[in-house]
Amino acid sequence: LKQEKNENKINKIGSKNHLPNACTFCCFEEFTRNIYDLNDKPVNPFIIIPNLEKNKKFNRGIQEDSHEFFLSYLDQLRESCLHEEIDHNHNNEKETIIDKIFSGKLVSRITCHKCNNISETNEKVFDISLSITPKSKNLNECLNSYFVKEELFGENAYSCDGCKTKSSATKQLFLKNYPSILSIQMKRFDYYGRKIHLNLDFPITLDMTPFCSEKKLDEPKIYDLYCIVVHS
Repeated sequence: LKQEKNENKINKIGSKNHLPNACTFCCFEEFTRNIYDLNDKPVNPFIIIPNLEKNKKFNRGIQEDSHEFFLSYLDQLRESCLHEEIDHNHNNEKETIIDKIFSGKLVSRITCHKCNNISETNEKVFDISLSITPKSKNLNECLNSYFVKEELFGENAYSCDGCKTKSSATKQLFLKNYPSILSIQMKRFDYYGRKIHLNLDFPITLDMTPFCSEKKLDEPKIYDLYCIVVHS
């Protein structure tokens, strides 16, 4: 009897028809609506749990990595938006609302020192993963290290398609097609799997213009800090 009362209490803030095969996006929409409808009251995440269990990496009652959860759930939301296109047109390249909000493009640009040929490779990303060193003090320092120029020479010389020779070159990463919401992950584990316990300063506003592939001073890329997730 007690269990039945608890189930009825839970169902007052959501539908009873949420099954494992329910639309991920619809379940998330209802979950978000419940958060705002209940103001400051806690919301039971029972609506989205069946969707999480579609991914074999996540098991109910077991602590999981917050970053892996974020990327996995974005992927499930995106697949939910693409459901009809995947079933009928086998098209996974269609841009969804998830892409428009969270995705950007990471550009790897290599410039040959011999012929000045420029080669670029674009990669779609939903976040930026930054390494932390014992000397890291703040987010800006980590970003500068991530987007710093890398010199390719000697054994790491670049095989240029322009001059058809192996020569020294400069490699650098840039961002373009900036997402509306920028997600940054701080990698708090070193090469040996040891956790790095280090405090980092985060600015309230973050200027990403210096890391843009096409710097337009009249269109600065400014982000306001919305939240920080600490997985301890």
